[in-house]
Amino acid sequence: MKKAALLLALLLLAPAGASAAERVVLENGLTVLLQPQPTAPAVALHACVRAGRRHEPSSLAGAAHLVEHMLFRATARRATGEAEREIWRAGGRLTAFTREDYAEYGILVPSRRLARALDIMADLLA
Repeated sequence: MKKAALLLALLLLAPAGASAAERVVLENGLTVLLQPQPTAPAVALHACVRAGRRHEPSSLAGAAHLVEHMLFRATARRATGEAEREIWRAGGRLTAFTREDYAEYGILVPSRRLARALDIMADLLA
């Protein structure tokens, strides 16, 4: 994956008027946006990958959207459907969509499940 090809936004659900997100660029080029809200009841993780419809040759039209759907299927550490079931059991939900310039993957869970959500997101994106 190219440097800065992935934008991972970690945004805790916050009330209107919350402070601006902090932007951190890691050594590997990964950009992380953080907006801590310690009292928030839920946490939202969003990973944006620069791999949308615009990046597809005509012979591979629809590939970004197919990858979006396949990402939640299985990983090297989780069997088919296991990541989705883990999130549901944790009281959360998974989301994904493909746009012209990027694909976005999201996990929403209760705040106490942040570590689990981060592990699952890292596993899905690896």
